[in-house]
Amino acid sequence: MSAAAVLLTSFAVAPLTQAAVSYPTRLSEGSGVAMAAMSDSYTPSKTRPVLNDNLDAREKQAIQIGLYHAVGAKVPHISPICSSGECYWRNFSTLAVCAAVVDVSDKLVVSEQTSPSTLGISLGVGNGDEPVHNARLSSASVLIGSTSTCNLNMSSPVVQAPTGQKDNFLPAATSLAFSESDARVSSAVANFFVVYTNQTADLDRQSTAFRAAEVLLHFCVNKYEVSTAQGVSITTLIGSSTVVAVEAEEAVPVAVAGRTALSNASENLSNSGLAANVVLRSTADNKDYSVQRDDVRLLNRYIQTVFSGTYSYRHGTRIAGWTAAGDVFGTAMFERDEESGGTTSFGDPGLLAVIGNVSQNVATSMTNAIRAIDNKEDGIVLITESYIRVQWSWLAFLASQVAISTMFLLGIMVQTAVWKVKIVKGSAIATLFAITAKDKAALELERGEGEESPGMDFETNGMTRKLESLTCRLTQANRGWALDLARREIEGT
Repeated sequence: MSAAAVLLTSFAVAPLTQAAVSYPTRLSEGSGVAMAAMSDSYTPSKTRPVLNDNLDAREKQAIQIGLYHAVGAKVPHISPICSSGECYWRNFSTLAVCAAVVDVSDKLVVSEQTSPSTLGISLGVGNGDEPVHNARLSSASVLIGSTSTCNLNMSSPVVQAPTGQKDNFLPAATSLAFSESDARVSSAVANFFVVYTNQTADLDRQSTAFRAAEVLLHFCVNKYEVSTAQGVSITTLIGSSTVVAVEAEEAVPVAVAGRTALSNASENLSNSGLAANVVLRSTADNKDYSVQRDDVRLLNRYIQTVFSGTYSYRHGTRIAGWTAAGDVFGTAMFERDEESGGTTSFGDPGLLAVIGNVSQNVATSMTNAIRAIDNKEDGIVLITESYIRVQWSWLAFLASQVAISTMFLLGIMVQTAVWKVKIVKGSAIATLFAITAKDKAALELERGEGEESPGMDFETNGMTRKLESLTCRLTQANRGWALDLARREIEGT
C-alpha cells in the first residue's frame, strides 16, 4: 500500500514540475530618455528679445487654457517624456504658481437701491432705469447691479506707483485678505477681486445678495511625484510651500497661514515697491528658486487685462462691460436651475469654490508653462527583462518523491527475489514457436469457413482442424515454464 501511495502521489505532483522552474519578467534599469519638466527660476526674458516688452506667447496661451478649461475638472500636469513606457523619477521640487481665494464679503459696502442714471452709468440693456445697488470694496472694486441685472464684476486694484518706479504691482497695499508679512504677498504675481450676487432670482431685499472674493496668484514651490507605467504617466502634487527670502538680507521666519514667511523680506519688498529678485526657498530640499521682478511685471499686466469685466445671467452680452473672462466665471457660477426659477443651487460656499476652481486651473496651467521653459529633471528608464526563477522548495519536494519511488521499486525487486515469487509472462509468441513451419503456413492461408481450401490435401486440412481444437497454456515444470497443449472438444469432432 505504501508503494501505491507513493506512486499515486508522484502522479499527482507531476504538474508541479512546471511551477518549480518559471520564467517571470521584471523591470530593470535600461538606456533611453526619461525627463520631467521643472524650473528653478522665472526668467522668460532669456527666450524673449530684449526690446520686446510683451509677455511670452506660451504664458498667454497657458492662462487662456486654464481659464477656458472645464470648471469641474483639473488642468492636467505637464506630462514627462519616457522612451520605454516605464520610467521612474525621484520626488522633485520646482517653481510654480499657486492660487489663493478668500471670501471678503464682510468688507463689502452696499448702497441703497437707486437707478443707474443717478450713479451716472448705463447698464447697456433695454431697461436702463432698472433699480440697482452699488456694492463697493475699499480697493475700488465695485459691482453696480442686482440679482436681475448685472451679477458679477471682476477688476484689479489700482495702485499709485512710488516716485521713480514704473509699476507697483505688489498687492501688499491693496490686499484685503492677506497681510503684508504674508509670504504669498511677497511672491505675488497679481491679485484681483470678484464682486457678485449669490442669486439670479428677484429678491425683496436685493442688498443682502452681494458677495465678494479676493484671488491672489503667487509664486510657490511645488513638490511632485512622477512615474510612467505601461505608457501612462501619473503626476501627483505632494505639497506646496512659500518661503520667501531676499539675498543679502537676514530674515526671521514667521508662520503665516500655515506657511513660513520671512518678515523683513516682505517688509523690504513692500517699502521698496520693486525688488530685482525674489528668492523662494523650498522647505522640502532647502533649495532656492529665483524670480525676476521685471519679468513678472509683464505677467501682472496681462492678468489684469484678462481678468476683468462683467456678467449678467439675464442679459448676457448686452450688459455693459461684458468680457469673455467674466462670462467664464459667471457661466460656471450661475448654472441654470429651472426648478428654482434660475437661482443657482450652489449657495455661498459653492460659488466661492467655483472661483477657486477656475483660479487653480489658471495657476496649474501657468505652472506647466513655467516648468517647460527651463530645466529638466532626469529620471530612470526601466525595461522589461525575463529571468529564470527556481522554486527550490517545490524542486526539493519533487526530488524527494523520485527518491522515495526509486527506493520502493528497489525494495520490491529485492523482496520479490527473496520470496521467490513466481512471475508469469504471457505472450502469443510461445504458441507460434510450438507449431511447425508447415502447419503455421497452412494456418496463414485464407479459406472459406466450413469448406476445404483449394490446393490443400486432406492431411493438411486435417491438421488444421486439429489445431483449431487445441488449447495452449503455460505450465511450470522442473526446469522452468513449458507449453502445454490440451485438446478441447469442438462441435463436429
